[in-house]
Amino acid sequence: MSGLDLPLPGLPPRDPAGHKGTFGTVTVVGGCAMEASRMFGAPALAARAALRSGCGLATLLVPAPVLDRTIALTPSATGRALPVDENGDVVAHAAAAVFDEAVESAGAIVIGPGFGPGDGARSIVLRAMFQAETPVVLDADGLNLLAGLIDFARDSHAAAVLTPHPG
Repeated sequence: MSGLDLPLPGLPPRDPAGHKGTFGTVTVVGGCAMEASRMFGAPALAARAALRSGCGLATLLVPAPVLDRTIALTPSATGRALPVDENGDVVAHAAAAVFDEAVESAGAIVIGPGFGPGDGARSIVLRAMFQAETPVVLDADGLNLLAGLIDFARDSHAAAVLTPHPG
């Protein structure tokens, strides 16, 4: 048995009869289609990290124009397109329906990697923080989008982990 075959310390052995739905699900919300800050690697990396750490199913929610490139970086993940306007910003009301449907089956939400500066993205981050059913990891641009909103942490309903770091 090589070291790669050994279970991680502290983790229970995986059920040999299990399937991807047995081992946890995460929805990663991020990416940006705005011309000045087009990003798709960050959400792909977050989904890949979740899968490599044992998560059974990772679903990417990214702006429609970058969905194909994001999935190409993490082909083991599934993906859903967030609608965007002519500037590449997420269309909040339409994206809310996609978000709500995706998180119904999610065990956790990661929101923010590469999400960019748009008002529509901010709306979806707030939506994640004000739902109470699913734990949230607020990362990267998710933190930036909420930085000016002093009361969000006090009023948020989500069980959340914030990931600030210098730089």
